[in-house]
Amino acid sequence: GSFDLDDYIDYVIEMFHALGPDTHVMAVCQPSVPVLAAVALMDRRGDPFVPSTMTLMGGPVDTRRNPTAVNLLAKEKGIDWFRDNVIM
Repeated sequence: GSFDLDDYIDYVIEMFHALGPDTHVMAVCQPSVPVLAAVALMDRRGDPFVPSTMTLMGGPVDTRRNPTAVNLLAKEKGIDWFRDNVIM
């Protein structure tokens, strides 16, 4: 089935609920964005299980700052190219 960023964020929130209060979270690289989004949503909603602290390390929060080959490819190719060659 499908698995997108919204699903990822929902799973992160579920994990925080399973861990309970006074949780501290550290995200390294790829999970930085969904963890940041999950914590922001939880805080906005007044969720009692929002982590006490959050540490993000090496995550692609703003990929414009240090673009990689993946970023450059995304800028170079149009959405139609991705539909034809990547998206199933």
